Amino acid sequence: MALACELGILVGSLGRIAKDMARMAQPEIAELTVPEGGCNIALVALQRVPQRVASLLATLAQEQEHGLDHWQAGLAEWPALLLSSHAATRSMAQLLGALQVNSPRMRSNSGDRSDPCSSASGNTV
Repeated sequence: MALACELGILVGSLGRIAKDMARMAQPEIAELTVPEGGCNIALVALQRVPQRVASLLATLAQEQEHGLDHWQAGLAEWPALLLSSHAATRSMAQLLGALQVNSPRMRSNSGDRSDPCSSASGNTV
């Protein structure tokens, strides 16, 4: 079960990165350029993985010797959880390798045209 929870945290983190990247790649913002359909796999996994982890956690309250019916449900969730986690990890690794950052656009969107290491008062950090 610890593996399932760790995979859920991994995919959740990747999904958060994918959401941020998709937002930053929107034409209005245009701070990043990502390949066509780049974040979709991680975003789909982000929607599915939490339910799979919850299903596995629900199987913890079982009868003695894994008696009646919950273990079959848990057994059916593992392959889908592993495949979703693998797909999200692989797609994000490929996406990060092809990512293009538009630094001037980021600076103009933030309104900060100065040195990123200096504070608003002009003192350096």
